[in-house]
Amino acid sequence: MAVMDEFKEEREALKNGTPRQKLAYFWYYYKWHVIIALVVIIMIISFVKQLTDRKDPSFYAVMLNASLLDQMTSEQPDFVTDFAEKEGIDLNTSDITFDTSIR
Repeated sequence: MAVMDEFKEEREALKNGTPRQKLAYFWYYYKWHVIIALVVIIMIISFVKQLTDRKDPSFYAVMLNASLLDQMTSEQPDFVTDFAEKEGIDLNTSDITFDTSIR
């Protein structure tokens, strides 16, 4: 049987098939296309979200051998908010960074 005849038979069977059979056919032949497209869409959404949520740096300080500040959690320490209030920096639009990783 020729290849084109097989394609015609499959198309006819698919036209008369149930939605479940159509979905199974689609998933069998296009599974990797769908997975890759979803991964790319998720990556693009993540990239755009990071661009829109980014804050401009207002202040960046390096603290050498600052062992007390190593225990900082993801929450902002009190001295960051105090410094922002004293200098008049809006923490909603700007970012203050104290780098304590240098020894």
